[in-house]
Amino acid sequence: MATSTGLGIREQNESQRQDANREAELFINALPSILIGLDCQGHIKGWNDAAAKTFGLNKADVLGKMLAHCGINWQAERKSSPR
Repeated sequence: MATSTGLGIREQNESQRQDANREAELFINALPSILIGLDCQGHIKGWNDAAAKTFGLNKADVLGKMLAHCGINWQAERKSSPR
């Protein structure tokens, strides 16, 4: 049986965890670099604002999908570097 003190501590811990998650999300979205999080099977679990802007795909449209099935063209023109 949980005590009221135990419930208060759990609620406080949950609130702190949610705050930390929000802060991490803000930080990730503020980065200018593309960040894409994948699970072990290649499903997209994270997609920051730079990825959305670069690829023209909103986070809601790609979450849970296989990265390979999102239509992203990874081929970039390679320019020879000066020697």
